Amino acid sequence: MEIIEIGAVMVDRETLSIVDEFQTFIKPIRHPILTDFCKQLTSITQSQVDTAPTFPAAIDVSTTRGMSASSSYILARKAI
Repeated sequence: MEIIEIGAVMVDRETLSIVDEFQTFIKPIRHPILTDFCKQLTSITQSQVDTAPTFPAAIDVSTTRGMSASSSYILARKAI
């Protein structure tokens, strides 16, 4: 399995209101070609992951936006 999409929502600790949102597709390395099953299940296209950043680069972008380990956020991912 490989992660092909991540998303996060930063919330205010006191009010639980949304402060920021982040979503990106991830370029798969071990299995770079998505199966038909995966594309049908997720609605993610091959071109979306082909042009996406690698996982380390995507995490760097998310922390640049202030979504660090000290922040309150929810992280979601899709794996193939």
